[in-house]
Amino acid sequence: MADSGKESKETSVKETGKEKDTSASTTKRKRGAAAKKEKEREKDRPTPSAPPMQDIKLPDKYRLLPVPKADAANAQPDDIVQLSRTAKAAQITLQDDMLTASGCKGYRMVRATHGVASGSWYFEVKVNTPQNGEDGHTRLGWCTEMGELQAPVGYDQNSYSYRDRIANAATDTPGCRFHDSTGVEYGGSYGPGDVIGCWLKMGPGTASVRSRQRINIKGVEYIVEEERERTPSVGSHIAFFKNGEPQGTAFEDVWAEVYYPAASLFKAAAVTFNFGPTFAFPPGCDARPVCELASLAAAAAATAAPAAAATTAPEPAAGPVDATAEPMEG
Repeated sequence: MADSGKESKETSVKETGKEKDTSASTTKRKRGAAAKKEKEREKDRPTPSAPPMQDIKLPDKYRLLPVPKADAANAQPDDIVQLSRTAKAAQITLQDDMLTASGCKGYRMVRATHGVASGSWYFEVKVNTPQNGEDGHTRLGWCTEMGELQAPVGYDQNSYSYRDRIANAATDTPGCRFHDSTGVEYGGSYGPGDVIGCWLKMGPGTASVRSRQRINIKGVEYIVEEERERTPSVGSHIAFFKNGEPQGTAFEDVWAEVYYPAASLFKAAAVTFNFGPTFAFPPGCDARPVCELASLAAAAAATAAPAAAATTAPEPAAGPVDATAEPMEG
């Protein structure tokens, strides 16, 4: 009986040792596989001594604009002008019609999907009643691709706007125009129920549609904008209308850039865009409805496609077609 107990104990010890050996072997194999995978990944990673993945020549002075990630949820048709799902501040809410926007807290911006490089263009914006009976303010106008979304239209040199009224003033006081954070008394005040017409006429020639570099920094794609001296579009102007009544020229000789219809909303402000072709108050000027930008862009893309397939030259930066041939705080 004693020998039997001894044998049983020795067998148990041997089996336990065998289990330990098996477990250690499995762990060793897993570590080896993980090390192999890491070694394979290291081959694709750039090292200080390795050449750069792409030759990027940055200008002496520049700024970076994050590129919104495009995915199926944010996809929008090219054949219709809408408010952009991606070129808007996160605090801005868009309705299903993709023409109505509402704000939250401080001034934030949203712009349209299509921009203009030349010609004469017009769109309307109806100012809606603020949500839940709260206060709200708006700035309406035009902005470039580099317009700051986390700020009001007219905040910097990349946008021009018509504000509903002068800050801290009664609603029957004059309105205000803004550019580069400078406000000047302009036109009449406006509010819920009013329809504001926005007219942009570029000077002769086309805007300076620049080729922009794109770089990837830690998984985020950025547009590189060179800080350079801007060129005005001589003869250009921006004017606004209130319920069909012209408010006069707000800006002249604006920068020669590509401009998008834009609005910034403060607190509970809400607006609805109308890109045409039927307007509540036709402007009575030589302007085309912004909705036509979609068909022009589609035609330009169709024309460019065969040429792009037949050449290996670098793809030009996307931009609006030349249409000159046809007519923070509240």
